[in-house]
Amino acid sequence: MLHHTAGRVGLRRSVLYVPGINQRALDKLYGLPCDAAILDLEDAVSPFKKAEARALACEAARKGFGDHKEIAIRINSLSTDWGRDDLAQVVSSGAHAVVIPKVDSANTLQEVASIMDSLNAPHHMSIWAMIETPLGVLNLSTILATAHPRLSCLVAGTSDLSKELQCATTPCRHALVPSLAWIVLAARAHGLTALDGVHLDLDNDTDFAWQLAQGKELGFDGKTLIHPKVHMYMIVCITLHTM
Repeated sequence: MLHHTAGRVGLRRSVLYVPGINQRALDKLYGLPCDAAILDLEDAVSPFKKAEARALACEAARKGFGDHKEIAIRINSLSTDWGRDDLAQVVSSGAHAVVIPKVDSANTLQEVASIMDSLNAPHHMSIWAMIETPLGVLNLSTILATAHPRLSCLVAGTSDLSKELQCATTPCRHALVPSLAWIVLAARAHGLTALDGVHLDLDNDTDFAWQLAQGKELGFDGKTLIHPKVHMYMIVCITLHTM
């Protein structure tokens, strides 16, 4: 089991993705009842806007949101043209955590942690690892066996995982259950938080509630969200019985 050095770990029931390039969406975070937010520099940002999004997200994290929200920033992969610059800026932004996409080997997290240490990242800044490829799921035991103590959370990237598995994308997610259960199992074995993937059909509250119940049965601590619909946070709290 990991011996964590990272600080701030509160409730992570509802975790909202916010495009780092969208100043209006960043401003709307004030007062939203989500437990945490992931300011996204990766999927939500075009290649031509990466530097601008980085500056906006880091400035937003630096200012804070006037409450106790946990703020994480998802960087681009270190293998891209933007990942290293992202990480260099995020470590001094005041964010509580850095989110690493598509973690599929132990080397990925080891390199991130090494760079963070070399940049004197705050002791409390944690690492969240996104598990969103078949290789990432299969390699979880190895990834976590050698992970840095900064690692505090596993995030299921169900959209990309579904694509790579070439499986049916049904509301019941039967094809994903083995992978989701393995993510939770690995998280529990190493004392980490586990976050379920996003629900994409924003107008279907019935399926959203069903997926939440399924996630709870599997053991997830919370769910990632892609839209700031306030009532969704209530559904999360009611389903997880932690209001």
